[in-house]
Amino acid sequence: MEQWTDQAIVLTARPHGEGGAVLSLLTAEHGRHMGYVHGAKSTKMRGLLEAGTLLEVNWQSRVADQLGYYSFEHGRNAAALIMDEPLKLAALLSACSLCDVALPEREKHAGLFFGLQALIDMFQSDVWGCAYILWEIALLKELGFGMNLTRCVAGGDVRTLTYVSPKSGCAVSLKEGYAYRDKLLPLPNFLKHLYCSHKFGW
Repeated sequence: MEQWTDQAIVLTARPHGEGGAVLSLLTAEHGRHMGYVHGAKSTKMRGLLEAGTLLEVNWQSRVADQLGYYSFEHGRNAAALIMDEPLKLAALLSACSLCDVALPEREKHAGLFFGLQALIDMFQSDVWGCAYILWEIALLKELGFGMNLTRCVAGGDVRTLTYVSPKSGCAVSLKEGYAYRDKLLPLPNFLKHLYCSHKFGW
């Protein structure tokens, strides 16, 4: 019998069978991991299967490569705290969905787990939007698509970084990027200061 206990965040819950569901969780030590849970349609269980809910789960299976079963008794439903704030709820669901579709199953990503946990806590603050963008940048880096916002990819003045190239993931200065501005993304000021302020003492 294979089994373990871990901290987890609910990513998705897909109905399966008459009363169960297949859960996709982001765990601290076992990565994105799926498992079956009984009684998913019960009143008590439904509140624990919302995306973003923090759980302590037990997983067990006859052999390691099978789907296995989850069991848990309580959790913290993050979605319930922001149900009346559509933008925050959309950001929470987006973060969980990105993890569910982008992360390989059973590959450990402890940094992303604790980063997502921190992001969920940040939804109670006024800077949650900035926190979400930084979390997405961290997700891209974890997947091998790191961004470089400390220099101009075209060799321009780093003091006038204005755009981000979606092709290279690098910043572009105002002069070098102006002719291509319709194809570039705007570089938010808070990211410019975060990545470059240490160089120039802003």
